[in-house]
Amino acid sequence: MESIENQEKQVLRNLRDAGCPPKTIQQFLLWERDGQTSQQVALLKKHRCLLLNKIHALHNELDCLDFLLRQLEKSLKETCPPCEPSSGPLPPSFQTKGKIKP
Repeated sequence: MESIENQEKQVLRNLRDAGCPPKTIQQFLLWERDGQTSQQVALLKKHRCLLLNKIHALHNELDCLDFLLRQLEKSLKETCPPCEPSSGPLPPSFQTKGKIKP
């Protein structure tokens, strides 16, 4: 069975890994000592909501970049003439007749 100290260290590490600011961690631990689990749940849900909002904002930024990339790539295709097939036979090094040359 794990010691209480190890459990507390794991909780503390998890809160830090989840990006909780020090104030949130302090409040969580205070409510842990006082046995206020419902307050802890509410605090974690609030932090989760903040993280989710950040994800949505980042997703929106990615969408904007993707739009700009598509526009630039589209303009490149429109301004670059298509490659013309070369005239004449292929050089001997490319004429493998279905076999790969060493």
